[in-house]
Amino acid sequence: MALNRGIGVSFTQRIRKIEQDLEDVRNEFLKGMAREVVLSSPVDTGTYVMSHNVGERSAAGQFTGNIRYIGPPGQNRGAMQQEALSKLYTQIDALPAEQTRVSLSNNSAHANLVENGGANWTRSPYKIYETARNIAPSVLQEAINKVKGGR
Repeated sequence: MALNRGIGVSFTQRIRKIEQDLEDVRNEFLKGMAREVVLSSPVDTGTYVMSHNVGERSAAGQFTGNIRYIGPPGQNRGAMQQEALSKLYTQIDALPAEQTRVSLSNNSAHANLVENGGANWTRSPYKIYETARNIAPSVLQEAINKVKGGR
């Protein structure tokens, strides 16, 4: 009888390890995607880069009607990116372990213009989220490799 009990404990430990690995892959993947989105984001006033969010639901389209700028034009790109990444990492770390549906989105008033361009734009649109979707498989593989390597 003790043999069966030992197998059960070992099996339970393996299941817990698999669950932890899956959560770690999810978090590493989300942090990788957050990095890609933030480092691809333009920084002028800081409004767009600071409006990225990670959560259970998309924050896209939740514009309140009040355009609010974080700061004057010409903000320090590196400092704004670091602050935005810190915010996103905090949101990722706060996700419940059982959370399987997660959204990375931007709720700034001009998110659609940044992504797709505008009628009077003289440059190509940034296509930040489109690019992120295209590289997601490689970011996922990197997350899997990192978690596997940490065993």
